Amino acid sequence: MSARRKAKKRAMPRPPEPAAKGRSPRRRAWYFALVPLAVLVVGGGVLVRNRWPARALAPVVVADLDGFPEQFRTHLTRYIDRVREAPDQADRHAELGVVYEANRHWAEAQACFRKARRLDQHEVLSQYHLAVVTRHLGDAAGALELYTEATRKFPDFAPAQYGLADLLLEGGEIERAVLAFERVIELLPDAAAGYLGVANANLRTRDHTNAAALAEKAVALQPRARYAHYILGLAYRGLGRLDEAERELEAGCNAQKLYLPDEWSLTFPRHTTGRSAAFRLEQARQYLRAGDVQHAAERLEYAREWFPDDVEVLNELGQVYLLLNRPEDARRPLLRAAQINDRDPVIQLNLTECHERLSRFTEALRYARRATELNPAAPEGYVWKGRILMGLGKPAEALSALQTVIGLDPENHDAHMGLGAALVILKRPAEAKSHYQKALAQEPRSLEGRIQLCRVCVQLGEFEEAAAELEVARRIAPQHSQVRAMADQLRIARR
Repeated sequence: MSARRKAKKRAMPRPPEPAAKGRSPRRRAWYFALVPLAVLVVGGGVLVRNRWPARALAPVVVADLDGFPEQFRTHLTRYIDRVREAPDQADRHAELGVVYEANRHWAEAQACFRKARRLDQHEVLSQYHLAVVTRHLGDAAGALELYTEATRKFPDFAPAQYGLADLLLEGGEIERAVLAFERVIELLPDAAAGYLGVANANLRTRDHTNAAALAEKAVALQPRARYAHYILGLAYRGLGRLDEAERELEAGCNAQKLYLPDEWSLTFPRHTTGRSAAFRLEQARQYLRAGDVQHAAERLEYAREWFPDDVEVLNELGQVYLLLNRPEDARRPLLRAAQINDRDPVIQLNLTECHERLSRFTEALRYARRATELNPAAPEGYVWKGRILMGLGKPAEALSALQTVIGLDPENHDAHMGLGAALVILKRPAEAKSHYQKALAQEPRSLEGRIQLCRVCVQLGEFEEAAAELEVARRIAPQHSQVRAMADQLRIARR
C-alpha cells in the first residue's frame, strides 16, 4: 500500500459507537433530571409524607392550655386552628402572636412573631411586636437590635421609632433617644408622645426650660393625658415655679407613660376573653389614669360584650361616655345598670348627670332625688338637685337644696358656687359675694369663680376689688373671652 493511501486511511474519522440500548442522549438527560425527585420521594418522603409544606411552620401552643378558663381556651384554640389551616401564612402566625401578647404570654408571642417574620420579611408589625415582647422578656439588648432593624427597614413607622427612643432613653443614650423622638414628632406632629419623650430627655440633662415648653405643647395636644401634666410639673419644679408645679403634679397623679398604639395593639381588648370583669375594669382604669379616655371606652365596650349584665362594667362605661361628652350613649348602659340594681346611689347620680346634659331636667331631678333618698348623708345628690332646679328656673328651691349641702360639707366648692349663682338671681349680691369667696378659698385658680366674684363686686359698686379679681383672672387665662368681656363690663361701669 502506498504511503499516500496509508496516510488517507489514518486520517479517516472513526465511526461513532452505537449507543447502548434504551439510553440515547435524550433519555440520559431525562434520567439525570428525575434522579433528585426520586431521592426526595423514595428517600425521605418529604413531599408525600411530611405534615407541613416546605415553608410551613407549626403553630405555637402554650404548654398549659387545658388549665385556662373555657372562654379563653376556646378563643385561643380558634387561632391555633387557623394556623394549622394555613401554616405557611405569616399573618396567621402573627394573629396568634397578638392573642398571646394581649394576654401577657410573652414567650409564646415571641415565638409566633419570629415565625411570622421568617415567612414575611416585609411586614413591619411582626418586626415591631417581636421587639416589644422581647423587651417584656427582659432582653434589652435583643430588643434594641430588633427596634434598630425595624426603624432602618421601616423609617416611617412611628411606633417603632418611639419604642427605640424609649429604650435608648432607659439605657442612658440620651442623644440617640432625642433623635428618635424628634423623628416621631416629624411623623406625628399632632401626637403628644414625641414631645413628651424629648421633654423627658431634657429633664435628664436639666434643661428645664425646653422641657417645660415641650410639655406645655403636649398638654395642649392631649389635655387629659396625666403623663403630660406629670412631665410639665417636673419641668416647672426644676424652674422654681412651685405653685404651678404642684398643680400639674396633682393633675398627673398616678400617671403612666404614653405609648403609640398601632393596628395590632388596638385589637388587644377583644383577645382578653378569658379574663374576669374585674380584670377588664382595671385595664380601663389604667387608660383613664393615663388620660386616654377613648381607649378606656373601648376596653369597657369589649367588657360589656362578655359581661353584659355586670353592673360595675355598665356603670363605668356610662361614666366614660360622659367624659367623652356622649350622654346619649351613656344613657343606655346606665339605665340597664339601674334596672339590675336600683339601690346604688352612684348609678343614680350618673343618670342625673346624663339627663341633665341631655336637657331632660325633669328626669334628671327624679334621679337626683332618688340618689339623696338612697344616701342622704352624701352631698353630691343635693348639689345636682340645686343645679337642675337652677336650670328649671327655680332659684329659691335650688337655694334650699344647696344649703343642705353646706350643712353636710361646709367647704363644698360646687355648693358655694351654686349658692352664689342662686343669690345673684334672687338679687342678694352681698350674700352671693360671700359664697364666691368661700368657693375660691377652696379652688383659688377657678376662672369661673374669679369672673363671678368680679361681676358681683361690680354690682355692689366695689370697683377696686373687682379690678383686683379681674387681674387674678388675667393671670389664670389672659386670652379667655370671659376675661375680655368682664374687662369691658368693668370699664363701662366705672364711667
